[in-house]
Amino acid sequence: MNKLLIIDDDEDISAMLFLLLRAKDFEVAVVTKSEDIFHKIKNFQPDIILLDVFLTGYDGRVTCKQLKFHPDFKHIPVIIGIRG
Repeated sequence: MNKLLIIDDDEDISAMLFLLLRAKDFEVAVVTKSEDIFHKIKNFQPDIILLDVFLTGYDGRVTCKQLKFHPDFKHIPVIIGIRG
């Protein structure tokens, strides 16, 4: 796995993860707006997704469920994170 998609509306956290993961030789893309998620997944075709559970105006658990029911995306592993 070398293509990783970060889905998090906190731009500081997304930027930090982007830099850390790029330093570990991952090809990284970031989505900060919930309306861009499925478009980005289709175009970027990640091997794994890091998904924040609390997205502004959106629930990451619902997004994960939608991904797992989508025939083109259900094979992609998703790691859901919760910030406290």
